[in-house]
Parts: sequence; C-alpha cells; structure tokens
Amino acid sequence: MKKLTATIIILIIGTSAIVYPTSVFGMAITSNEGKIALSTDEWIGTVRIEGESNTIWKGTVSFSSSEIIAENMDTHEMETHEISYPCIIGALDEASKQGGFSYTVIYYPSWDSLYVTTIGDDSAGEKTGWCYWVDYEMPMVGADAYELTGDDNEILWGYLYFENWETSAHALQITIDKNTVRKNEEFTVTVYDEAMSPVEDAVVYIDSMTFTTDENGKATISMDTVGAYEVYAEKDPTADNTYLRSDKEHLQVKKCRCRLIDIIERFPMLERLLQILIFNKIISSC
Repeated sequence: MKKLTATIIILIIGTSAIVYPTSVFGMAITSNEGKIALSTDEWIGTVRIEGESNTIWKGTVSFSSSEIIAENMDTHEMETHEISYPCIIGALDEASKQGGFSYTVIYYPSWDSLYVTTIGDDSAGEKTGWCYWVDYEMPMVGADAYELTGDDNEILWGYLYFENWETSAHALQITIDKNTVRKNEEFTVTVYDEAMSPVEDAVVYIDSMTFTTDENGKATISMDTVGAYEVYAEKDPTADNTYLRSDKEHLQVKKCRCRLIDIIERFPMLERLLQILIFNKIISSC
C-alpha cells in the first residue's frame, strides 16, 4: 500500500466546525500551518464518541503516532497515512481498537485531505456529519493538525444533524447538585453548552422519565423509586443550533430514613439521652 502524509480539514459552520474534505466544497479551510502546539511523546486522555442514538464508546487511550487507512477516491485503493504525533484522528483510531467498533476514512488526492465518513453505524450524509471537541473547545484546525499535549484531557466526537451550513454545533454538559439522594428528596440537574452557558428546553433523561430545563437550564427533580440511575441531557436541533447529548452522570436514590434519625443528627444530645434511657430500661428488667 502507498504511504502518504495525512491532512484533514474542517468546514467552519457559524461558530462550529465539522470534518469535511475540501473537495466537497471546492475550498481549503485549514492547513498544517494551523498546528496548535508541540506534542508530547505520548498522549494519555479520555475519548468519548456520541453516535446518533447512543454513546458508541468512552474510555482512556494512550498513543504517540498513528497509521490511518483510507480509500483513495481516485484509484479506489486502500492507502496508509502516517501521522508521527498524537492527534485527534489518531485518538479515534486507538479508541476503535479498544472499543471494537469500526470507522471509515476516505482520501481525496486532489485536495490532499482525509474525511471520516463513518464511526460505528453512523455515516455522514447530506445534512449529518461528525464533529469533534477538545476539552469542550472546537479547534479551528484539521483533526490531524491538532497535536495533543499534556494540557489536553478529553476528546469528544459527535454525530450531528445540520439544517443548513450556518447551523452552529454545541456539546451539552450537565451537573447534579447531589449525586446521592433519599427517596422523594429534591435535587437539581443543570444543563450547559460547551461554553458553560445554561441551555433552556433541554430534555433530562433519567431511566424512562424525562424532565425539561427552565430558562436557567435547571430541572428540579425527585425520584420515588430506590435505585441507581444514569442521567444525561439532549436537545432537538433547530435551524440555528444543533446539540450533542451530554455525558452520563450517576445518581443513587436511597431509602427514606426514619425521622427520628434525622432529629437525632440535628440534636446530638438526644442520642446520649436515648442511650441512657435504653440502658436504664435494660437494668430495670434484670
């Protein structure tokens, strides 16, 4: 197989970026001159891949270089593209090896660019495609040009729907004010975008239940069933904005406690008094 140097470009869509070959649009957006920083010998960090309807994979990878196999769209031969430093597409390659999922890349010689067409079962279409973020920031360079360093912790790949080419991509995040609650105890889930701005009308999912956020991005919730739950958020796309589901947070709902225990915790002297009364009751019955 022929070996080539890989170059990936991104299309700027409003304030977002989506990985596309320049051959599709007839223009070049980035080049290797846009590299962010010098890489370390090996990058170790988290990769999360969100597909259309589910999380494809999340885990930790470590690597220092990559060989990306792509189909040459002129010759239709498979070629190996060597990338000598840790980069975004290399992290995807390492994740696929660990996670056992496939991904597909094609190469356009006329533009010397790679294009990620598919991850798992989700393929790019006329209005869909794959975006990526590094620590919830979308680099304005290609996935091979961004050299990962020790300052980078998490890579997020997301499959999104775009109504038009001015649609902006956003990555949702959530926080829970209490990860362990009692049955029927209220807790609050807050939904943000990648810039930590609150997101209104996002849908919070807990098991089969859904809750909608208010203008402050908050949903106040109580659970009447004991158990362990995963909590995440989504939001339907609009013409102006499209949203990637959040990571999953864990919630533990425990049984309600006896009110007497709550009172004793608030007034510690009562515990000592009860101990004395119980002791005296035992002595008097002997």
